[in-house]
Amino acid sequence: MADSVKQVASWRARLGRLGGHTLLIMVVLALIVAAADRSKITWDWSADHRFSLSPALVTLLAQQQDPIELVSIWPIEVDDRAKPIMDGLRIIAQQSPQIRLRHIDPLLHKPTLAAFETTYGQASIPAIYVVRPANKRAFHIPVNPATRFVLQREIGGALISLAESKPPLISFLQGHGELRPKGGADDGADDLIRSLELAGFRVHLSELARDGKIEAASLLLIAGATTPLGSDLALVKTHLADGGAALILGDDRMPSDLGALLRGRGILMGPSLPAELPTVLNGTGDFTTILSPAATSLPPRIVVSMRQHLVGQNAAFPHHNLLLSGELMNPQHAATQRALTSGQSILSPWSSPVQLLQPKSFDDATRQRLQSAYATLGTQPFNSAILLQSAPADSWVKERAAALLAPAELDQQPALPLGWAVESLVGSDSVRDERSARLAVWGSRQAASDGVLAQRQFANATLLIDAARWCLHRDRATAIPDAETKVFRVDASDTMLLWLAAFLIAIVPCVCIGVAILTWWDRR
Repeated sequence: MADSVKQVASWRARLGRLGGHTLLIMVVLALIVAAADRSKITWDWSADHRFSLSPALVTLLAQQQDPIELVSIWPIEVDDRAKPIMDGLRIIAQQSPQIRLRHIDPLLHKPTLAAFETTYGQASIPAIYVVRPANKRAFHIPVNPATRFVLQREIGGALISLAESKPPLISFLQGHGELRPKGGADDGADDLIRSLELAGFRVHLSELARDGKIEAASLLLIAGATTPLGSDLALVKTHLADGGAALILGDDRMPSDLGALLRGRGILMGPSLPAELPTVLNGTGDFTTILSPAATSLPPRIVVSMRQHLVGQNAAFPHHNLLLSGELMNPQHAATQRALTSGQSILSPWSSPVQLLQPKSFDDATRQRLQSAYATLGTQPFNSAILLQSAPADSWVKERAAALLAPAELDQQPALPLGWAVESLVGSDSVRDERSARLAVWGSRQAASDGVLAQRQFANATLLIDAARWCLHRDRATAIPDAETKVFRVDASDTMLLWLAAFLIAIVPCVCIGVAILTWWDRR
């Protein structure tokens, strides 16, 4: 009987000590939580970091002077799936007194939805709309599984786009093999269009046969035409002659009629390199002849590099691309400054060399002959700056299907220009004679494709946006919040996965069972 009493007392003492320790730990933890709450210290452990705002977005929100509405539109059954998005919207709305968040259920709030659509047009569901009541404009953000990871970028881009009542227009030429919406990795333009919209542009898909014109104040974007422009070429030529801005991307597949149009302006790319150019440069030929549309052209070439290229699982073309960084980008020009200072590289796949016949780069006799040819062709005087170039002593040209063989004198090969910014005087008959005409060219079609722009480690989108802004005489682009918040993940090899499985399935259970057996044996 006494032994039983002692054993019960012993267990009570043990439980008392355990309870006392537990109570002490709980008190300490409660004090730590209270102190952290009073100090407002937070640690965002969410997978998409939706409770941590990008500094660029915080700056944009603080700059808002007019009321902004964040309007979410989806039915109640979507609430659970959209909770991370709504959490992010609440955090954003708390950053500025000008931001208001409201939700519209299309079934429960039909009159409210009808009033919204009366002002801003038909709403898609589910979606988010960033609304600026002052100018009655709304920016659409689709809701899908990826929205939570790009929400900050989309909201930031919407604020930039809504800042102007009439944002600049981009006429995106279509119908000649250009990059297009839903064209896939190689031919898609969805990422390009969205990047331009988030940068504050309005993008109009322009089929000239149907539209019949190019807006004089718009930027004409020709993103890699591969078939002849035909009758549309006259409208393009008129737009350029009137001082219209243009951004042209093209490689060795550029149609000959577009190449001939650029050749008349001194830009030689794709199929527009005259066969007799060396002879004319030596003083025995006529510039007017080789710059005319009827001039004989050399087979188009692409630029390949021995070392400055991307290889790996993300590149479908291990050698037929160029990786441009540092001194290969112009640090002085507005189109390339931001891309260079970002610390990212430019990926330029299937690149065509772009030569520009600049009078100032030749001796006096050649310069006079070239200027005379330009006067005959009606080409206005221009200034130019190189934007991109290949690495010297590393790159050479070849036909697309030719074998990848470096020339014997590779170490003597010069840098090859890949992109130019050209600013020319405007003729007296121009409809926009108050400004100079600006044209930017890049000898790569794929550089703007969805397959490349989806790889966020490159600054291609930044370069394209800034080139467009420069062409339209716009100020430097406002910083857009981080492009994407990536989900936390671990990339593990098969061997690591095997060891992880062994650790979870065998080692941990065996250790636990062993400790339990030893404890039982000791108490026994």
